[in-house]
Amino acid sequence: MAQTIGRAPIPVHGGAAPRYAPAMNRSKGVLLSLLLVWLPVARAVAQDELVRSLDDDKLVALVAKLRPAVEQACGRTFAKAPQVYVSDQGELKRVMRVELAPQVEAFYRGNPRNRIQKALQMRADLSASGLLGKFVFESGEVLVVPPLVKTMLDLLGMHDADADAVLQLVVMHELVHALQEQEVGLGARFAKLENLAAVESLNLLAEGHAVFCSERAARALGLGGAVAPVRAIFRGRTDSFDTVAVGLHGRRSERRGEVVYLRGAAIVERAFERGGVDATWELLAGGASCVELLRGDGEQVAQVEDASASVAALREQFAGKTWTVGVGPISPVQLVIENFHMRDSLVQLFAGWRRGAEWFAMAPTPAAWRAVYAFGFADEQAATRFVGVVAAGVSRDPEKTGERPEFADGPAIDGGACVRASQERSWTQPGVEVLLFRRGANVVQVTTCNADAEDEELVRCAESVLKELERLDDDR
Repeated sequence: MAQTIGRAPIPVHGGAAPRYAPAMNRSKGVLLSLLLVWLPVARAVAQDELVRSLDDDKLVALVAKLRPAVEQACGRTFAKAPQVYVSDQGELKRVMRVELAPQVEAFYRGNPRNRIQKALQMRADLSASGLLGKFVFESGEVLVVPPLVKTMLDLLGMHDADADAVLQLVVMHELVHALQEQEVGLGARFAKLENLAAVESLNLLAEGHAVFCSERAARALGLGGAVAPVRAIFRGRTDSFDTVAVGLHGRRSERRGEVVYLRGAAIVERAFERGGVDATWELLAGGASCVELLRGDGEQVAQVEDASASVAALREQFAGKTWTVGVGPISPVQLVIENFHMRDSLVQLFAGWRRGAEWFAMAPTPAAWRAVYAFGFADEQAATRFVGVVAAGVSRDPEKTGERPEFADGPAIDGGACVRASQERSWTQPGVEVLLFRRGANVVQVTTCNADAEDEELVRCAESVLKELERLDDDR
């Protein structure tokens, strides 16, 4: 389920290099990068009286002050203002367990119940730890956690930031989500979605719309100076390639805010330029596919088919008996996040992407995991270009300097090729290996973290998935 400021769709399962379960065992630096996605920041003026003294009555008064600007920015009015309360992280964790349950349970279907519950609790606790505010679909309430504002700003080194402006931006963002619920029934729509790709599509629009509208409201209230700092925070850390504890294992997760919030806002802004506020609501209500949204050129592209059947057999051959195994379709949004520095090239290749799936297995401790992505493309040329783009995205980052993982030839497969990138394990970072197998128009990406596998086992895994993808080709 999506969440609000931020309501980035908190990962509901693990994934390749890296995705979800890796977040469970990241260093403090990586955890901070997750927080960066959700923490809005305003002008560098130390004004925190409201943050220090906010109670339910003052929050109601604050909403009354902010509500007209939010309504004007959105082009819609509240039939009834949402209930607002000062809350705490314990309540947000409970809320997130409810909202994330459909996705988590769908992805981990077939596992023992206690393992599914463990995975759900980890996701909910992690996501709640980065929330300053939350619109709750279940109750229609806006919850705000003011004591965390100054704490989080200090963690980010923004000691002089205007904490009261941060709080106002948090509330405005959540009020936009409340209007979204009123106008398009956002909560019910999310509740019906078990397919992660569909969740990501809707979330991209919901968060982009909230960013776009809350920025318009901020400018109307004379808080335009908060926009640039907020966007900088959404972009997250900028030094991850040079941070030993992050490396290949964690560097792509930090780009979620830039893709979901800021790219989403750009998508909504294009709609606004075409047809004003009504066009933004039509876009949110319609819910275009991830691929079409990310491309942004109006070109019709083929629907990406769910190829989960191609990875189903991996449970027995590539996971330990006590591991928690998940299977589902793969999200285009997540691919852009994971390969952020090659995002434009990757998005263009989406036109040739025909099917996809992911498989993830987490050990009893989430410090060890294995992930497999399966891709089917329209032709061999598209598959080859895809491997090249992903390899370049993993091995190079034009914005960084320092030691970087490089690709080399991987183990051979019949009639195909493989490239490999590795990060050596040390006391400060996990051991991660990424392999990309290609045969014909199909690609299999295998990633392991603290879960070493012999090349023979990796080849058997890839061969199994490639054969299933080829069978799907024959059935077309």
